[in-house]
Amino acid sequence: MTAHTAAQAAYVVAALLFILSLAGLSRHETSRAGIVFGMAGMAIALAATVLLAGRSGTAATGLALIAAAVVVGAAVGLWRARVVQMTGMPELGGQGDNGDDFPSLPAAPSKKKHKKKRKKHRR
Repeated sequence: MTAHTAAQAAYVVAALLFILSLAGLSRHETSRAGIVFGMAGMAIALAATVLLAGRSGTAATGLALIAAAVVVGAAVGLWRARVVQMTGMPELGGQGDNGDDFPSLPAAPSKKKHKKKRKKHRR
């Protein structure tokens, strides 16, 4: 098996893991598994890309471009993580999905005051 064939097989596996990730992220109960599938798919795709770049004739240029892309992506990710408020994003990884993650903590009281609606009786 050549490096090119192995990389193509890795890309197929990564694509399947990305699809499983999207399926897992669609439900709150399976979101943690979806995140793991996505991370595994990205790691496989990155490893295959680095393998191909290392085997090509322009290995130094390819690896430098990959490193630059990783640095830019990490910088944008860190910036967005600092800018976006926690209330602006859904719960990360299904934390608190079944209520037993922090069983000793009481529920926060609601700030909304509920008014009881009274039914009007017709006479």
